[in-house]
Amino acid sequence: MHQNPSYNSKLNQIFHSSSLPMGLSTLDFTLVDLNKQAVKILGQNKEDLLGKSFLEFSRLGDLSYDYKNLEKLVNHKIDSYTIKRTFKNKDGQSVFGAINTSLLEIGEQTYILGIFIAEDSNNLIPLSDTSNYETLSKILSINPDLHYILDVKKKEYVYQNINILESYGYDFKDLGDKNVVEFLISKIDPESVDQLTEASLAFHNSQGLGKFVEVEYRFRSKDRGWRWLRAKSVPLHQNTNADLNFSYGTIQDITAKKEIEEKLKSQENFITNVAHLIPNAINVFEVKTLKNIFHNLQGKSFLSYDCEDWIKNPKAQKKSGWLKYLNDSRDQLKQLSEKDEFITEATLKDKHGEEVWMLLRSKIFKKNNEGEADQILIVASDITQYKQALDRIDKSKQTISAILEAIPDLLMVIDVDGFYRQVFEGVNFKVSEEESIVGKTIFERLSPNNAKNLLNLIKECIRTGDLKPYDFRHDFKDGSSAYYSAFISKLNEREVNVLARDVTGPQKLKLALDEKVIQLSVQNEQMEDFIAKNSELERFAYILSHDLKEPLRSINAISELIQIELEGHQNRTLNQLLDQLSNHNIRMQNLVQGVLDYSKVDSNLQNQTIDLDEIVQSIISDLQVLIVEKNVQFNLSNLNSIQGDASQIRQLFQNLISNAIKFNDSNDALIEVGSAKINDRLIYYIKDNGIGVPDEFKESIFNMFKRVHRYQDFPGQGLGLSICKKIIDRHNGKIWIENNENGGATFSFTLA
Repeated sequence: MHQNPSYNSKLNQIFHSSSLPMGLSTLDFTLVDLNKQAVKILGQNKEDLLGKSFLEFSRLGDLSYDYKNLEKLVNHKIDSYTIKRTFKNKDGQSVFGAINTSLLEIGEQTYILGIFIAEDSNNLIPLSDTSNYETLSKILSINPDLHYILDVKKKEYVYQNINILESYGYDFKDLGDKNVVEFLISKIDPESVDQLTEASLAFHNSQGLGKFVEVEYRFRSKDRGWRWLRAKSVPLHQNTNADLNFSYGTIQDITAKKEIEEKLKSQENFITNVAHLIPNAINVFEVKTLKNIFHNLQGKSFLSYDCEDWIKNPKAQKKSGWLKYLNDSRDQLKQLSEKDEFITEATLKDKHGEEVWMLLRSKIFKKNNEGEADQILIVASDITQYKQALDRIDKSKQTISAILEAIPDLLMVIDVDGFYRQVFEGVNFKVSEEESIVGKTIFERLSPNNAKNLLNLIKECIRTGDLKPYDFRHDFKDGSSAYYSAFISKLNEREVNVLARDVTGPQKLKLALDEKVIQLSVQNEQMEDFIAKNSELERFAYILSHDLKEPLRSINAISELIQIELEGHQNRTLNQLLDQLSNHNIRMQNLVQGVLDYSKVDSNLQNQTIDLDEIVQSIISDLQVLIVEKNVQFNLSNLNSIQGDASQIRQLFQNLISNAIKFNDSNDALIEVGSAKINDRLIYYIKDNGIGVPDEFKESIFNMFKRVHRYQDFPGQGLGLSICKKIIDRHNGKIWIENNENGGATFSFTLA
């Protein structure tokens, strides 16, 4: 038999001295203590009652105990609740009434405190009973919430366990012409009036014993600002006429709870919003029922179904194969640990019956009390395009294999150590009819020099990733020889592809052309040397304009005839040589024209009035295509007019502006053209943010044919600046170069 719990003496005294029928039970309703009034109602010996469930004393048909509110009470979501109960005494007679239930913490144990109120008028408790009133006061004084009894008609508090006015920071000086109740009502948030009105109507319409009316509202305290309160009240009757004179109520400050709820709501909204931003489909479902309890499909489609069609249509989930996947995977998913992730691929059917590949990633979302998976999170990604791409790659491999078998050239895979890893012999290119060379090294097949050069190029190709050409001659054991043209491309960090073609026939023609090109190159070098050393430029210009143009035209004609003869022959090397010959010819013609332009500077000067601003604008207009192509911006200052030779001054500005554009590799090219007066000298300048001029070339750059950069990087004849200097010399001026601090150069000059 259970013994009374050892609770404190104050509570023990209240419990056993109260005229209210009270019982104390464990959370499973096992009685551990009863006071005399409760024993009297049940009509049995106390010793016979303790240790039993109070459900044994309930009238048949009245065994329910509002477990929903009990769960809330145990979880501290509510403070107390009241329900009607019908008990039977020792003689089996019914005792009608209600029981008010609340939790009581005694040491580390939690108990249920029940106060029984009988409906029999003889057992009702009159408020005027001083001992009962004091008993109730003592019980309520150990509760941290506000408890009160209100005279409904007078709107006055008959009882308060804690002074309500003071608990919110107010005193009687704050009341003005209002009483306490009216004052407290005036501090309620107007936005809560509708809820309070509904609660008031429910209160007046609910005069039955034990029927609590509950409402939450905002209240402005004096010292702590707005507070959230939860108020519960129940009618109290003083007589058999059931007139509503008094009400009992509690007020609980739930501000902290509301703040937590708002934070949780905010977090839930954040998680929901993030989930809806994720393009993949997210589903959370219960393991037992396979019911979907969360998804992010609003405004999206899943397997071509819109959100409503998918979530509320089990037929669609079954038709797609989704439910079958969940059923088949359920046992495996249940075995996951919290850190594990189950990843698999599955084929489902969309709304139109088309096959869709899905990558499904699953994790445990929630476990039950037994530690088993209760809810599973699945993130589904459509990988159909990825799967289709893999299929296309597989087909491409088959196509490439067929192409390799059909090409006439030899394709080899060679590693960084020079070993043949794969060999694809072309239709017209057989390496060996006796045995495969796979697994052998290039040093076994090629001459030491060719093998060494090829291996160096292989390593360089792997290091840089650049395509490397390699042309070589191979001497066979029978004394014959052949020429090969190969290209080396990086395959991975250890291997390269080498594509080789037999070019023996075209190579012989190339050698003949090389000899002609060498002869022409020697003639060009001799001509350039002659131009550099000849001081009589007027006479040299005559030679260039008459005696040298004819041979250049002949060279051009011969090149065109060779191209006609070789038409239809697919020989890249030969075509490159012809292009090289043509380019040399064009370069020579430009050189001739440049020298002619240089010589013309010595012609008689014209003394004219020149509008420099108009000349600069005209030059910019002529160079507009190049300016747009290189995204060049100009900053122009007023240059006014000067006296001089208009054609030569125009050529001066055009050469300098063209160079500023040409030698500028900036994405934001800027060229300034202006003038400044320093020490009574008018100095013109053209400033750029290009590549600048090395200090060692600041003087020699104005010499004829002087080049700072290679022709391949910046084409030209090396005459532009020498022409500029000669024009300035003819106009009794000077020209010099200064490099800018932030890059680029400034060409400054004076004109008499």
